[in-house]
Amino acid sequence: MKKHGFLVLALFSMFCSAAAAQSFFWLAAADGNMSYNNLFNEPVLNNKYILESIRSSNLARQAFADGDYDLSIRFSADAQRAAYLSDDFIVTRLKVSQTNEKIKDAEARLGWADSSNAKTYYKNEFNNARAFYNKALLARTSGDWDSALNNAAKSIEILAVLVAPPNRSSSNETVRGGLPAQYTVRPWDAFGDCFWNIAGRAWAYNNPYQWPVLYRANRNKLADPTNPNIIEPGTVLDIPSIHGEIRQGMWDSGKKYSPLR
Repeated sequence: MKKHGFLVLALFSMFCSAAAAQSFFWLAAADGNMSYNNLFNEPVLNNKYILESIRSSNLARQAFADGDYDLSIRFSADAQRAAYLSDDFIVTRLKVSQTNEKIKDAEARLGWADSSNAKTYYKNEFNNARAFYNKALLARTSGDWDSALNNAAKSIEILAVLVAPPNRSSSNETVRGGLPAQYTVRPWDAFGDCFWNIAGRAWAYNNPYQWPVLYRANRNKLADPTNPNIIEPGTVLDIPSIHGEIRQGMWDSGKKYSPLR
């Protein structure tokens, strides 16, 4: 039916331009090094939804050229719906690929920690990382890609601060006459590391109210020296002596320290 030519032209242009551009948004915004068309061995860039969107757009153009504006609008709307379905398809495939890569990375790091005996030396860290890894596997099985990706990333974040443990005869001996002079910050989600909590630990100051001492000694190591509330994992903090106590070396999760009194 030929009617409302100017309005129909505007609506047609809106639908067709959106349909043509919509499904390429995530591809343009994502990592250009990823081979999108190889995800799951099925086409992504030219998936069935974008092909349907293109087909409907072509039909809409033809109907518009024939002067059947109502049919043109219906085909344009079909093109837009198919473009949105293509969006969902592409976003899901990208999440699946990213999740699989993260889980693979976490698995490799856990394997290293196991083979290097770090799982014993850093028992708490290893167990926390493995717990997040297992959550990632469960989430992936249920198709909860956001949760799977987040849990795998947390596992990697914890394992990233581990180093190969040195050889020693006993990891449970109490260190007498000395306390650690440094500490490597661990992730907040797993360990709650902040100046307040670190200062309150027995091997530090055994008193959270001493947190300003840590802050002043390490403020230049912070991403924002004016903000003591954010400490990046992996930051090596200095722990100054406050009562003349002897401090030396890096804090060791496998050692038992006499509390500061």
